[in-house]
Amino acid sequence: MSDDHRHPGPAGDERPRPQYGEYATPDEQRAHTRMPPPLEAPAPSPAPVSDGTRPQDAPAAPAAGHPRSWDRVLTLALLALGLFNVLSSMSAYLHMDSALSAAFAQLGVGDFGAADIAAPAGVALAVIQPLLWLITAALAVTSLRRGRISFWIPLVGGVVAYIVLVVVLVVVVLNDPAFVSFVQTSSARL
Repeated sequence: MSDDHRHPGPAGDERPRPQYGEYATPDEQRAHTRMPPPLEAPAPSPAPVSDGTRPQDAPAAPAAGHPRSWDRVLTLALLALGLFNVLSSMSAYLHMDSALSAAFAQLGVGDFGAADIAAPAGVALAVIQPLLWLITAALAVTSLRRGRISFWIPLVGGVVAYIVLVVVLVVVVLNDPAFVSFVQTSSARL
């Protein structure tokens, strides 16, 4: 090594001059390259035993970024169930007036008379429900890729979709004069 790569250190120690940051700490290297600090510090490895082997303390926890297989299967199954529900309900949403007419006739409520409200409400549900499923699926897949427990996301998405469905149906049904009359006469009998 030539003399221009040496510099006197403390107490006259001549060490090779660092050229590529080999003496820099990891924090100094990150600061120089403007990289963010690591999200998780690596776990220290167990100290070697006298024969040079490492002890096997406990089973390894799932690595970050690798979700548990049961969670992945359950999350994807719930997403598939939700997709099936959305697709199988599309016909009822788009023909909500005839579906409610059949339900009213079966329950003995009378003739359904809020078809003017039911048609746009059904179209709204036909748009909102798939959109809610897409948002739920995107959140669940993102969570799975990050290695987090994700099965709860499709459950919450399903609850939200059900609440939206109930609210829309209640609005439609409460605007029907036959249903309001049926409720009033039923409550008067009690």
